[in-house]
Amino acid sequence: MGQNMKRTRWILGGVTAFFALLCALEAYKVWKGWDGPGTLVLIVGAIFAIISVIFFLFPSRETATKWPDRKELIRMGVIGGSFALYINFMEWVGYLVGTWLFLAVIAKYISPSRLSVILIWTGAVAIGTYIIFKKYLFMYLPAGFIGI
Repeated sequence: MGQNMKRTRWILGGVTAFFALLCALEAYKVWKGWDGPGTLVLIVGAIFAIISVIFFLFPSRETATKWPDRKELIRMGVIGGSFALYINFMEWVGYLVGTWLFLAVIAKYISPSRLSVILIWTGAVAIGTYIIFKKYLFMYLPAGFIGI
């Protein structure tokens, strides 16, 4: 394995370990027991810690990486830009509508499926995650101008 790949593994392992530490610190700050708000943060931190250990212990089989071409860079820009709009307009649009629109845009950009099929599936995902987060996990989700 080349020196660059080894360095990349250590950098990625360090970054994910840093995120695991941030999650652990945040979970400690908001911890109110296993049924409180810190549980999800602790689970995410544990996932980051496991990924970090994988980066540190297991070498990659890939020997070379290439810089993304123009088409891939545009795709990353569209997805990243859509996510930035989703995050910034979430309070105004609301979780349910915002998530549905975001997922529909990403799915239509990536998939050649018909728009009606995409709208049905992304709507189901948005409603399903809304029910899980709002009704079962009692998380705050922005209601937006519709009030849902």
